Amino acid sequence: MARVAPIDALVSLKTIGRFGYSGGYGVMRHGRARHGFYSKYAGIYFTQTTPYERYPAIKQFYTPTNPRTPAQQAQRHKFGVAVGAYRALTDTQKKYYSKAGSARQLTGYVYFMQKYLRSH
Repeated sequence: MARVAPIDALVSLKTIGRFGYSGGYGVMRHGRARHGFYSKYAGIYFTQTTPYERYPAIKQFYTPTNPRTPAQQAQRHKFGVAVGAYRALTDTQKKYYSKAGSARQLTGYVYFMQKYLRSH
């Protein structure tokens, strides 16, 4: 992570998230890298907050790890079953969840997933 220089801050004041391509050589993933591409503006922009100030900052591209632990795989399976259960609902049932969710400022899908995952 690095602070953005004052001159470069003009570019990054409203920029949040990925910008440009990663600086790797070869093909990492389709659309993520170009052979030999480099730009001093490429990276992940975010706002760094400290107890005393907030300033724009940039960090290098990275690929997050996926440990595939048994607990993670079980949670993904449970989530997939919940999505399948929502798709199996009738239109009347979906309208019920939509109406119940709107009272809580949630969509019907999010409300159903919340109820299903808490009960299973």
